[in-house]
Amino acid sequence: MSPQTQSDARLPLFSGFIAWTRGLSSRFTRSRELRSLDPQELGSIARDLGVTVPELFRLASQGANIEWLLEKRLAEMGLSESLMRARHPKVLRDLDRVCGNCASARRCASDFAHNRSGRSEYCPNTQTLEALQKSAEVDR
Repeated sequence: MSPQTQSDARLPLFSGFIAWTRGLSSRFTRSRELRSLDPQELGSIARDLGVTVPELFRLASQGANIEWLLEKRLAEMGLSESLMRARHPKVLRDLDRVCGNCASARRCASDFAHNRSGRSEYCPNTQTLEALQKSAEVDR
């Protein structure tokens, strides 16, 4: 392999590393910003979002990847996020909260990255999503 080809082969790995470090830095920044808030203000934000303060910190540390996973899971079930937001905003917020606190987020991301999606026994949102899917089928 020529030096140029070898360098090109490492480029995706390097750019992935840069994206990972930026994401990590962003998560620390969000967490620091939250910790700098007055406890009453922090509690108010958490209440407005329908989560506890510890859940708010976990969600802030997760980053955008969690949103991507829920979007993929909704699409996989044939559910429209915009329709969910209009018809079932509280359910969507709960799905977000559960997804953001999920211990299997890494496995979920790996499954989607390797096209191993489908009904997942490890996803704590599966039953809710299946119920919403059945409800959507009835509405059609």
